Amino acid sequence: MRGKEVKGYLSHGIIWWIITVILSLYIKRNPIPIMDLKVQGILTPLGNSILYWPLVIITYLVDTKTAFFLTVITMILLLHKYKNQLYFNFLLCTTMGGGVVITYFAKTFVQRERPGEIFFMDVWGFFTEQVSYSFPSGHVIKAFLLFTTIGFIINWEERDYKKILNILLKGLILLIGIGQIILNRHYLTDILGGYSLGLAWFYSSLVITEIIYPILAEKIKFIQFFQGSSQSRY
Repeated sequence: MRGKEVKGYLSHGIIWWIITVILSLYIKRNPIPIMDLKVQGILTPLGNSILYWPLVIITYLVDTKTAFFLTVITMILLLHKYKNQLYFNFLLCTTMGGGVVITYFAKTFVQRERPGEIFFMDVWGFFTEQVSYSFPSGHVIKAFLLFTTIGFIINWEERDYKKILNILLKGLILLIGIGQIILNRHYLTDILGGYSLGLAWFYSSLVITEIIYPILAEKIKFIQFFQGSSQSRY
């Protein structure tokens, strides 16, 4: 386990958890800050322009089902590239799986109404009667966790194009956030809350992965060694 890296991840995670909690409590007490209304008044009218359909398509990238398929595809590619190394797969499962759970609890705790029409959760036919509250933005959290994790993995590659890919991924994260306001699905603070919670959970996932994965890896090696020894007897 890399001690310095874990301490860095932990300290960053704590800072972003504190920011997320403060922002959540603030929104719970002040559901619609003036800043949100002003930004909403500026950006929402753009939803009636030619930007509407491009933003809808980009947003669809991180709908629950699409994000799930993108995660599975990424994991398959990682398994193909790193056949005996499951670190990145474990990290991706932790960020995306845990992110969904934490988003649900955060939305349920704050229970902020959306600026536009009411949305209901629909996770593979489950929770269809559960209201999907506004804070924090689930789309922003999924976009941040998925694309940031992919960017983190890319940074380990010795490729010339990794800087360009990371810029594109960060641009997507930012665009999806702004798009949610333009489409009148979220307020500005919903987006900020999504980024904040995304950062908090991403760093937490790194800490969890650094602690738990080495233990699992050793157990997997032991099982493989034991199976190999058993087969060699016959």
